[in-house]
Parts: sequence; C-alpha cells; structure tokens
Amino acid sequence: MNSDVQKLVTNTKENTDFAIALQNEVDNIKLEMTKMRDENNSTKEKILDVQARGMRENLMLFQIGYSRETRGKLYTDCSRLMRKRFEDREYTGEVVGLQGFWLGATDDQQEGNWIWIKDREPVGYNNWAPGEPNNKDSEENCLEYFKEQLFKWNDAPCRLRRRFICEEALNI
Repeated sequence: MNSDVQKLVTNTKENTDFAIALQNEVDNIKLEMTKMRDENNSTKEKILDVQARGMRENLMLFQIGYSRETRGKLYTDCSRLMRKRFEDREYTGEVVGLQGFWLGATDDQQEGNWIWIKDREPVGYNNWAPGEPNNKDSEENCLEYFKEQLFKWNDAPCRLRRRFICEEALNI
C-alpha cells in the first residue's frame, strides 16, 4: 500500500508540474498574441498611411490624420483643401476604414446653413444620415463622416476629437 501511495504522490506531483508548465505555455501564447495584435494594428496604420498618401484620383492626394484632433485645432494647424466632390466619399471612407472623421464644414455661424470652412462657400450637396442634422443639445456644428451610418453625414460637437481626411492637389 505504501508503494501505491508513493506512486499516487509521484503522479500527482507530475500532473501538478505538467499543469503549471501548461499554464505557463498558455500565458506565453496569450502574451505573444497580444504582441502580434499590437504589431498588426501598427502595420494596418502604416498601410493606411501609404494608401492615403498614394491614393491618386483626379490628380488629388489624400492625407489621413492619425492623431485625433478637435475641429478647431485641425483647421488651425492644417491649411488643406477638404473634399468637395462627393461621388467618391463612400469609397474613400471604406478604404480608410475610420470610425468617423471631420469633413471640413460647419454651421456655427447660422444653424442649418452649412458652409465649407476653407473657403466659406455653401455646402451644395448633402448625404445626411437619417434624423441628421439634429443639433443635439444645441452644440452640434461640425460635419462628420459617420461610419456607423454607412458613411453618411452627422452633425457633431466640434469639441470632439476625430480623425480627418484632407485633400491636396498633386504637383506632378
């Protein structure tokens, strides 16, 4: 009986050691997966940057801002031309895959009168999401391209941080 107990103790210790080693292996795999996910996200951002900088259409260059900016800071720091042709906006949104981003128009001077910030010209086309613009809480004065609404437009508070797409003429 003593030898049976000894075998049982030995087997239990071996099983415990195996379980500990297995748990360590699982922890290492989880850590590696986290590192790979982070590297993948970083690579995706780099790919998007390359796509954005290289996307040429009608001799235009699109640049995507990865640092989220408030509308005010964006237009202070960035003297870029915003898209004013709309046929390709949905395509552009799908390519860059952003959650939402500023389009460069506002109605902060007169509610409901949307104008382009760059040249103060009226926005002649609209692609509003259902129920928009709604000026929720009387503070939504910036035009956002809204992924959750299939890249329709949303009026959003200008204080929010959003990414942006800018357009510049290519000098070829």
